[in-house]
Amino acid sequence: MKSFFATAAIAAIVAAYDGEDAVEDIMNGNPEHAVEELAEEAEEEVEKEFNNFMEEIECWWADRNNGDGECAMRTRWEE
Repeated sequence: MKSFFATAAIAAIVAAYDGEDAVEDIMNGNPEHAVEELAEEAEEEVEKEFNNFMEEIECWWADRNNGDGECAMRTRWEE
């Protein structure tokens, strides 16, 4: 269990969520909060990357098989 908290402490400090908040959580004996924040940020990042990937596939598909070349990503770029 100690290794879990040590890992949580390191992960929280390295995480993008405010380092001072992570250190404060750990010093106050609440590494679980630091881990929760890290997990939420990681989930948001994965979701963002997945959405970007899907938009790239949409554009790729729009260019294939006599497609019209239009996709949401390019439309946003043009605006």
